[in-house]
Amino acid sequence: MNVILVVTRAFGPHAKGDHLSDPATVAETLAGEYSGHVVRVLAPSANAASAPALSAPATTALEH
Repeated sequence: MNVILVVTRAFGPHAKGDHLSDPATVAETLAGEYSGHVVRVLAPSANAASAPALSAPATTALEH
């Protein structure tokens, strides 16, 4: 499982919305005083692009 951080409140050189993916930066941020300024997000896996797309069903049970 690959976890990245998304900045929710600016700190240091990081602006709101930045993604932190370097493992050392992630660990340092989570262990430091700015851990409350980020949220953890699952990063897409390397093979996500090759996974088949999910499609919605043509009809739903409520439509019958």
